[in-house]
Amino acid sequence: MPKDAVAEWLLSLFTAPDKAAAIVGDLSEQGRGTWPNYLCMAASLVVRSAALRPVRLLLSIPLGWSVFFGVGYYLDRITSSGGLWTTILASIVAGLVIGLFDRGQELPACLAMAVTLLAFFLYVAIAFPLLYILGPATFVWSAIHPPFLIVSTGMLMRKLRPVH
Repeated sequence: MPKDAVAEWLLSLFTAPDKAAAIVGDLSEQGRGTWPNYLCMAASLVVRSAALRPVRLLLSIPLGWSVFFGVGYYLDRITSSGGLWTTILASIVAGLVIGLFDRGQELPACLAMAVTLLAFFLYVAIAFPLLYILGPATFVWSAIHPPFLIVSTGMLMRKLRPVH
């Protein structure tokens, strides 16, 4: 079924592909092969991977922050303009570095980095309302796309690297 293939793909982002197929098969056999159950299983796999390697996950967050802001600062100095491309490149490089640092658990580490970065941007939006001078749409886009790109890079690295 196509629904099962998509569910297997989703779960394989967080565990080995053969385990993902077994989980989907078990849920389908029990009559619980619905999207809420697949999403709950994906969430439990994220929590499980974070619980198995908490120190590594916690170390990946400041590493990602350092890379994100360091690359962004360096690119700002080179281009003297900053802007969208600087943030896009900094987000992708941060996702790559986090994925290389936390092999086998790329996506949970990138999700943790993205959540903390999004929380930081929301804090800045609340603490510094003058940023809205740029316009709400511009600020919201600049706050949303770095976490999205970091998680997307983590997903790509997870799918490109075989898991044993």
